[in-house]
Amino acid sequence: MLIAEELLRQRTDEGTMGWLCTPWSHFMTYLGPDKNQIIPRDASNHLKAPTSLVADAHRVGLLVTPYTFRNENSFLPADYQRGTNPADYGNAIAEYELFFSVGVDGMFSDDTDTAVLARTLWEDAGRPAKAA
Repeated sequence: MLIAEELLRQRTDEGTMGWLCTPWSHFMTYLGPDKNQIIPRDASNHLKAPTSLVADAHRVGLLVTPYTFRNENSFLPADYQRGTNPADYGNAIAEYELFFSVGVDGMFSDDTDTAVLARTLWEDAGRPAKAA
């Protein structure tokens, strides 16, 4: 994981994940980045546009499983927080759905019941099991 995280910091000037074409990707199966490396946040904790990390990893055959998803406002982007109490649950389902939409293959979650519910809702709505 530490090797992958260091490599993630070595992005090319064009913003691509050029390191994925190195020999590292020949013995790695999964990439487990911090979720903010896939969909960053700005200084006010609002979501920014997704990076190309998922598409770049998939292009060379790597599966992407970001970490860590939590229900509490203090862990959610401002876009999905409800109320002002950091310990209250926000709209975690919306965050999961956003990450499904960019094509992640799995997620690390401290709230498995919410993760499973979000995936079920995603698939029940007729969305692909794995977004492209």
